[in-house]
Amino acid sequence: QVPDMTTSTPLVAVPTIAPGEVPPAYAALDAAYAFVSRFVQVEEGHEADLYTLVLWIAHLHAIEAFNRTGRLNVTSVLPAAGKTFILDLCALLGPIGTGEIIDPSPAGLYARTDTGVPILIDEMENLFRPDGQPGPNKRQAAIVNGGYRRMHDGGPYVERQVGGKTVK
Repeated sequence: QVPDMTTSTPLVAVPTIAPGEVPPAYAALDAAYAFVSRFVQVEEGHEADLYTLVLWIAHLHAIEAFNRTGRLNVTSVLPAAGKTFILDLCALLGPIGTGEIIDPSPAGLYARTDTGVPILIDEMENLFRPDGQPGPNKRQAAIVNGGYRRMHDGGPYVERQVGGKTVK
């Protein structure tokens, strides 16, 4: 039997917004926080991490407005702690097209950097050695390390040959 969705309680309390009206930013952030906090549990004393996660997700929607962007590094000492699930939440609440990449090729990763769509890389630790230096996937690590700023802002670029000409 399919539940009646017209009378069920919504996942989060969202204020009623008239057609064409733009909701205040705090309402969207509050709704996102309520949603995320239903699924993500943090250690006592680290409650601010949930706010950081929600603000980072919000920034994904405005990423084109910035020349530089921060990175979200989700870590845990425990295996199967839900790190990938947090990426799933970021993809769900992020702009259309946001999704996870697992073991990207250098060419695929570089091509994604020009799309303006946020890149979520799962198992990121595989790009680096324990000492933080690039590991066997050093080309991907170089693109990730340089990818926090835009090329026109002095950011890094990859030269390639197109039609006999060197282009950035």
